[in-house]
Amino acid sequence: MTTFVHMVAVIGPPGPPSPDAIKQVLLQSTLEGALPPVLIDAISRSPDGLRALRNLKYTHFAGAPLPSTTVQLLHMYR
Repeated sequence: MTTFVHMVAVIGPPGPPSPDAIKQVLLQSTLEGALPPVLIDAISRSPDGLRALRNLKYTHFAGAPLPSTTVQLLHMYR
């Protein structure tokens, strides 16, 4: 699928993604966006996580809603 939308897939470490693992990937790469809502919510709970999310050009999520408190926090932090 990434070929058709001119994107590169980033495969993280083995196992379920944890907020800390995703935060490290965000801080050590040039990712532009796309995370599950549960990880966006978990990562946004720490200053380091907010800083990592701020590196993204956009947040794109699907499958579940993003809590309104998280949306407000991210909107204030941009």
